[in-house]
Amino acid sequence: VFFPAEVIEKTYHYKIRVLLFQDTKSNQPVLMGIADERIVILDYLTKDTKNVFPFSNLCDWIVSSRKTLQIRFEPSSKQSLYTLQTNESEEISRLIADKYFSFVVKRDKELSLRKLRQQQKRQRRQRRDRKSG
Repeated sequence: VFFPAEVIEKTYHYKIRVLLFQDTKSNQPVLMGIADERIVILDYLTKDTKNVFPFSNLCDWIVSSRKTLQIRFEPSSKQSLYTLQTNESEEISRLIADKYFSFVVKRDKELSLRKLRQQQKRQRRQRRDRKSG
């Protein structure tokens, strides 16, 4: 079941796709939002945030059956493994993969630009030092 993105956009100020799951640990319905750089777990009734996991904390995700999706985050997280029951586990896995891939590409691009800027600063400093020396 997909919920309209507007429900969460108003609260969190970023675009998020919200999905309804049955959390197998608590056996309670859970909302999971998949944003560009994070996964958000929300309380089903109140829509309050229970956990926020940046993609940098995402270890892996597995479609263990057609109706089960497991998502594992770094062990330092409050709850490191979510096992979610849904009829759309493969579609959601692809959505996570697309978002995660975009996140990694963006992060690597930012790191490359940061390294380039640092290298340019060093070169300018070296030129100034040569001129003043």
